[in-house]
Amino acid sequence: MKLPPFMHLIFRLLIVSTYFTYEECLKCYSCDGPTDCAHPRQQLCPQNNECFTVAQNYDTKLNGLRKGCAPTCDRVNIEGMLCRTCKFELCNGETGLGKAFEKPTILPPQRPFGMCF
Repeated sequence: MKLPPFMHLIFRLLIVSTYFTYEECLKCYSCDGPTDCAHPRQQLCPQNNECFTVAQNYDTKLNGLRKGCAPTCDRVNIEGMLCRTCKFELCNGETGLGKAFEKPTILPPQRPFGMCF
């Protein structure tokens, strides 16, 4: 059975929209508690969520207290703790605190423009 041209177009648009909808979902590590966070599992997040990590301090060698998906840290933070989010695949780290807690690289000071020493 041959489909009319507009049906082919609708079918293609449906396939493309399904692909883009799936691609928008982010995958993050998920755990709750220090023991569970030693071996977090991967979780596919709902749309418009980010990966998060909740930690006691900035010690990146620790695994954190909670990891997962949330729209903002306000929804998951534990009072008195630190929470950071990040927006790319598995960025909250299988071990450690993930990319959100990494300190930015400090560039060495540059010479003022036009001056030579």
